[in-house]
Amino acid sequence: MSAKFTKVNRLEDFAKNVSQKASQGPISNPDLKKELREHYMEFIMKYKPYRASRAQFFVWITEALLEEITRIEMLKLNQDIKPTPPIWGVGRKPVGQKAIELRRMNEEMIVAKFGSMQSMAR
Repeated sequence: MSAKFTKVNRLEDFAKNVSQKASQGPISNPDLKKELREHYMEFIMKYKPYRASRAQFFVWITEALLEEITRIEMLKLNQDIKPTPPIWGVGRKPVGQKAIELRRMNEEMIVAKFGSMQSMAR
């Protein structure tokens, strides 16, 4: 009977570990993210119905590449839609977001040193 309880406990621990790894996201590893990005780029270059170079997709984020793959598949399935290239600025990370991230990081460093933004302003 105790052997069955230990099996159940091991299964519960295994389920907890798997759920924790799944909650971290499938693209948390940088090497995996780079490899996935390369596969996305290869697929787009192979099956694109328009003229484009690899350099045009180089600055795109991974999620935008995945959206482009689904768009390419939709264009293949629906022959009535004219195959057009994507809007090239859509896949890029906005410059404003980079500035916001730097500002937030700067504010966090100030709060860590002084306690709050108001105490620093005095």
